[in-house]
Amino acid sequence: MPEPLTLAQIAARLGGRVVGDAEVLISQVGSLESAAAGQIAFLANSKYRAKLATTRAAAVVLGPDAETLTDLPRLVSKNPYAYFARLSQLLNPAVRPQPGIDQILQPELERVHLGRMRHGIHVSLTRKVVRRRGQSAI
Repeated sequence: MPEPLTLAQIAARLGGRVVGDAEVLISQVGSLESAAAGQIAFLANSKYRAKLATTRAAAVVLGPDAETLTDLPRLVSKNPYAYFARLSQLLNPAVRPQPGIDQILQPELERVHLGRMRHGIHVSLTRKVVRRRGQSAI
């Protein structure tokens, strides 16, 4: 998980305008209903305005029309829905696996058969892989 970011750092990377405490640390996204300390939620639909008053989020993303509906620190964006999606990607970067065979399995493999399939590469092992707590594979 990446280090928490301040609202100011988020705005510097994604744009938008900070209103309130720009130094609030954000480490995760959440919904208006379930967000907690260190999390940021968003309001893009006016039918959820009542939830804004009861959220425990550290900050919120909202549009200019809703900017005055809360005293929470907030990021104001013309499109809060799209902004929140980009923010989710920033706080939850995709984990890219390293190519190749896992080092735990490498010494134990008798034979690996690589065969082309319709949607990529198929790997089949000749021995059943069983992994128990504290033991190596196979």
